[in-house]
Amino acid sequence: MKYFQRTSVFFAATVAFLLVYAALNRFPFAVDAATCVTFSILVFANAIRRRGFALFRGADARPLTEILLAHAICLVALVIILRLGYYATPFAPDWLTLPVGQDSYGRLGPSLLQIVQALALFSLGFFEYRVMIAKKRVDPEAEEKAKAALWREAELEAERMSGLSLH
Repeated sequence: MKYFQRTSVFFAATVAFLLVYAALNRFPFAVDAATCVTFSILVFANAIRRRGFALFRGADARPLTEILLAHAICLVALVIILRLGYYATPFAPDWLTLPVGQDSYGRLGPSLLQIVQALALFSLGFFEYRVMIAKKRVDPEAEEKAKAALWREAELEAERMSGLSLH
């Protein structure tokens, strides 16, 4: 069941980035905040596209605290990767910061550090998406123990009821 179309998700993420960046452009963390909002929209909307709202409720749903904690960790990693590019570039060796190439208009391409950052960010988003859509694992032994305990309680209740005398 598809809840959102892919183009709608990308449009919403783009608009959210622009709105957050426009609101916070005087602060040094504007790009970080806008990127975090965009990342959150992309991950959650695509996870909902895949699993529907059963992502948050139902038998196979993960606890909300687990989802939010995983997302918070990924957002922290996202900001660290972005800030690493900002602050490590002056100290990185030349072979890591030189542009890989240029186009026919003379515009420089990305550096190797930027390419590695982009791959790391894509991998981070893909990892979180896969964690979110993964169904909760059920331990067969624990399930059998729960069933056995339930039947044992029923047996005890039957013994108690049979021991009662009616006067």
